[in-house]
Amino acid sequence: MDEVVYRDDSVLGLRSNTNLQLVYVFEGAVEVDCWSGEHLLQAGDAILLLPGEQELFRFSAGTYHGWCEVVMAELPHETIEAYRKLNWPDRFPERLRSLHTIAMGVMDRSVFASGALLASIAQAVFHSFFREMGLTPTHNRPLPPAVAKAKVMIEERFADNIKLREIAQHAGISAQHLGRMFRLHLKSTPNAWLWDCRVKEGIRLLESTGLSVTEIAYRTGFQNPYHFSRLIKQRLGVPPNRYRNQLWRATSESKNAPPEVL
Repeated sequence: MDEVVYRDDSVLGLRSNTNLQLVYVFEGAVEVDCWSGEHLLQAGDAILLLPGEQELFRFSAGTYHGWCEVVMAELPHETIEAYRKLNWPDRFPERLRSLHTIAMGVMDRSVFASGALLASIAQAVFHSFFREMGLTPTHNRPLPPAVAKAKVMIEERFADNIKLREIAQHAGISAQHLGRMFRLHLKSTPNAWLWDCRVKEGIRLLESTGLSVTEIAYRTGFQNPYHFSRLIKQRLGVPPNRYRNQLWRATSESKNAPPEVL
């Protein structure tokens, strides 16, 4: 996400856009020649730019506009067709401008400007914008074969010392492409999915076995118990032993409680 002010009349393009991009105008006007035709965007207007298409912009002096983009490894055909059927340009809801303002504030404070945070804000802008237009995500769409193969491998072999390159080879695509596909379809990364599987299994073993923290850590793919304890505390708010003690104490108190009188 970013923004710019054009002090003078300016031309940008032709350019080839690589991501899914939403362009919106706060002040002034811009003529856009893109996949959906030639359009005049004025204050409050927005237009969607598809990856792989060429665009030409002619900005009027004093134009202030912003944009938001998400990395798209690929777009399903039905999604592209749905976008093409919409009338462009459209109005950019005023409440979404607050999300843009938040993102700009995050970028100004570089110490907080994490890529993950900005990506989350960008996704929120797109999600809200499409919802306003009557388009909602399709949660039940099958995963692409490469993502499904990688996901199954991670969930079956999370305790092994598997590497991203090995997972990508199993899926039949490059590690970089697999990362983009995971972000698109699972809102995660292969590495984050792997560690999430390890943490979830560690919690299950804490809850259902008497294994030591050290043994659980090694069984779930951690190199040492300190890393395991740190991630468990991040997830649950307490170290593993304290979590187990609290859980077992609550279970014991529940069993010893007098029966409820109806």
